[in-house]
Amino acid sequence: MKKWKAPLAILAALLWQNSVVSASYAQAFKRPDNNRPAPGQRPQQPQPRPQPRPENPRPQPQPRPQPRPENPRPQPQPQPRPQPKPENPRPQPQPQPRPQPKPENPRPQPQPRPQPRPENPRPKPRPQPRPPVVVRPQPGHPGQPGTRPSLPKPQPIERHMDPRQGGSFQRPTVGPDRRPISQRPWEGRNGRVIPPSRDHITIINHTTVINNIRDIHNRWDRNDRGYYWHNWNGHHVSHHYDGAYFWWGFYVGDHYFWTRYWNDSYWWYDPYWHRWCYMRENQWWWQDPARPTIIFIYRDGSYYQYGNTVGGVVLNPDPTPPVEAPPADPEPAPAPAPETKSFYSADGTRIVQVFGENKDAFLYDAAETPAFEPEWLDSGGTDVRFKLDEEGSLTTIMTLKDDGGFSLFDKDGSPLNIVPASSPVEEGAVDSTVGASLGESKLFGSLQTGSVAW
Repeated sequence: MKKWKAPLAILAALLWQNSVVSASYAQAFKRPDNNRPAPGQRPQQPQPRPQPRPENPRPQPQPRPQPRPENPRPQPQPQPRPQPKPENPRPQPQPQPRPQPKPENPRPQPQPRPQPRPENPRPKPRPQPRPPVVVRPQPGHPGQPGTRPSLPKPQPIERHMDPRQGGSFQRPTVGPDRRPISQRPWEGRNGRVIPPSRDHITIINHTTVINNIRDIHNRWDRNDRGYYWHNWNGHHVSHHYDGAYFWWGFYVGDHYFWTRYWNDSYWWYDPYWHRWCYMRENQWWWQDPARPTIIFIYRDGSYYQYGNTVGGVVLNPDPTPPVEAPPADPEPAPAPAPETKSFYSADGTRIVQVFGENKDAFLYDAAETPAFEPEWLDSGGTDVRFKLDEEGSLTTIMTLKDDGGFSLFDKDGSPLNIVPASSPVEEGAVDSTVGASLGESKLFGSLQTGSVAW
């Protein structure tokens, strides 16, 4: 009996504990007592007890955030997929800068001091053949006049020779000794008809010859159509009256030439341009009857329009083609460049020729034997002026340029670096764009301040 007393005590304690727990559960869920099965009834399967929902459920603890690493590894960014390039993309217009308003009264900026001419400028262009010499210096030192020459000045005439009356007539076939004439007509090397040369002009323009011609005209019988010979200053001279004009033939050396003497001038007929040229101041001139104020000078088979410039004259080639082509020259001279201008100093010693697209200016010596080769002066030339001293000798050459500037040279072509003196300009003194551009001109500043006097 004592052997089972201890296990029974333990079993009773467990049963008591089970009853206490069951009572506590019943108390907690307030389960009614009638749910218990009646004695003798089969107990029903226990249903799971619903868990009471807490009124204020305790929030679940959130996981503690992990600290961010100091230098996280950057994640690669996805690259955009390249789009196909169009075959002919349309160019996008470039934005233009917005123009700034121009001030009403801009203050002229000071001009920079001209820099000396570089020792090796751009390659010099090749010069053209020397232009025709209008007047040559007298014998003396090369390039220097023995006596002061002067350029001829054209004198307009009121009475013109009719160009329809050509220069052909029946010339004599026998000389004063009744023998056939052995002299040949005065012509060029290619058989071209040319006017009397400079040496011939010296002979026919002698005072004795002119006085004799005038005397014969005054007392001549207009019905006489014969040929008559004279010996003046050692030269045979023949004359003939054709009923309207007097013809005079001069037989000098191996050649002869005939001219008309009318209106107190010698006349020579150009058979290629069909023009009557008259002689004044030892030169041959042609005055356009339709434009009497325009006069051309004939030199070396060409006509040049004659104009004036400061300290000299300027010649522009006449582009009019001949009516009849002259004989071909076996060694033709190079044709002049387009828009060629030749400027002559008033003392006749220097020629400046401007030609070509770049308007290159070259200096030439006008002496019979030039003292120097053609000297390149400048490019962009539009006009040339010459300065003479009190004795009429050339001292300075000025070339005006198409950019508004100018260059100065001595008579031999050496550049003169003259810095124009700047005149003070008060603020607001220039009240127009025209005045501002004039004030900024180097040429205007030089002429205004007296740095260069012309």
